Amino acid sequence: PDAPSPAVAELTFGLIFYLDFFNFEHFWRPLVFLENYHPASLWKNNWLIGHTWSLAAEEQFYIIISILFLIFKNKNTPRKGLLVSFLSMFILASLFRGGYMIFDNIPVYFKGSVYRSFETVMDSFAIGGLIALFTIEKLKNHIVISYFRNKIFLLIILIFFLQFLNSPFIREIFGLKVRFIYNTIGLPVIYIVIGVLLVLSVSAQRNTFLYKVLNSKVLSFIGLISYSLYLWQQVWLYNWEIPLIVKLLGIFISALVSYYLIERPSLKFRNKLLLKYKG
Repeated sequence: PDAPSPAVAELTFGLIFYLDFFNFEHFWRPLVFLENYHPASLWKNNWLIGHTWSLAAEEQFYIIISILFLIFKNKNTPRKGLLVSFLSMFILASLFRGGYMIFDNIPVYFKGSVYRSFETVMDSFAIGGLIALFTIEKLKNHIVISYFRNKIFLLIILIFFLQFLNSPFIREIFGLKVRFIYNTIGLPVIYIVIGVLLVLSVSAQRNTFLYKVLNSKVLSFIGLISYSLYLWQQVWLYNWEIPLIVKLLGIFISALVSYYLIERPSLKFRNKLLLKYKG
């Protein structure tokens, strides 16, 4: 009873074949976590699984981090090695994004996958790694975190302002130079600000408005099924000729079914394996 239900998977693949959406040229990439190296210009019937690029980048990060831990585990200062690695990833990502804009003789699988390929998004993962290394307990009392504790609204405005630099409206006025600034400076700043917001949210006092909002029953439940919501939103937001409210309900209902019939049983099955392995 704790194993994932095969009927759900069979129904899903049957529906995909029936709607003539299956194309092996596209579907093999998510299976090996390479969808983030699939330029949108080469998409055909790829809408249903195109969003798995973020899962691919995430898995690539886990693989690289595992390798780094193996490399540094026997060193005298493993933490220092990881710190240098994360900082290097943070800097190199900006160089890759900027370089892909300057140089033309770059394969389409790399140049056409900016903002999805691992080398162009690894600074966002590096921020999480740096937070983990320094720990929330140490960071929450840092002078920078303390300064912005009551200025969360300003941080959110800064994110929207920097993101606006990459808007079509700004590019039409100032050209691609603004996008170059966004790629090399804007995005790293956004990731740092998001990291600060993350620390602020996790270390928020129980009596603060931020803590109460983030720990409300509604947001907690949405967080619980967020993975399933993410997977199903792409399917329902396809250009089906149905009302938007039906699409939103479809996303939510599909996520609930997926969470309770597949995700929870899979997690229980995984936990049993882990307990057996540890035992």
